[in-house]
Amino acid sequence: MKSQLLFLFFALLTFSSFGQVTFEKGYFINNENQRIECLVKNYDLHLNPEEFEYKLNETAMPEIGNLMNVKEFGIIGSSRYVRADVKIDVSPWEMDKLSKVRDPEWSERRLFLKVLVEGKATLYLYNGDELFRFFYSVNDTLIRQLIYKEYGIDNTRIATNRKFREQLWIDMRCENAKMSSVENLDFKKATLEKYFKNYNKCSNSAYVFSRFQYQIIFMKYIILNLRIY
Repeated sequence: MKSQLLFLFFALLTFSSFGQVTFEKGYFINNENQRIECLVKNYDLHLNPEEFEYKLNETAMPEIGNLMNVKEFGIIGSSRYVRADVKIDVSPWEMDKLSKVRDPEWSERRLFLKVLVEGKATLYLYNGDELFRFFYSVNDTLIRQLIYKEYGIDNTRIATNRKFREQLWIDMRCENAKMSSVENLDFKKATLEKYFKNYNKCSNSAYVFSRFQYQIIFMKYIILNLRIY
């Protein structure tokens, strides 16, 4: 009995520690392009947020930043999000709901995108609302989605639109690069990060590689993550 109680105590203690949320040193940039140093509540989010909580100092009351009043925010040394008005493919990814259309089904949305690799070419991630998408920009141009879409041919066959390879070949390739550098490129986070880092390096562009870890994995995203991670 004592051993069971002891096990329950440590289990609860571990769960409490795992779920603890803290305010960490961060910043945000408002609509007037003012950078405000602050403390940002770190949820270690698996999903891109639509808003975040911050405090101007340790004793201040928490406030809310959102897509209407913040252009960018981040936690120092951990994560950075930028606001962007983008076209995003809203085609369903679940196998039993796949679209029969090859082309993306665009929707215009304002989102916080997570910066993964930053440089002459910047790679962004959006994960939320049952959508998992990568975006990119080159030389601070318009942020666009990298196109990868699975779609149904009939009830038994699935095809894939891998236009992202063409986008990378046209918009960002190293001098003397061969077509093989993109024609077999996998649409996975690690692979794309490597490609962007290599391009920034060969373009003599300094880059920042943002590493982050997910602690909470929602079951409804497991299949998707296995397919593109």
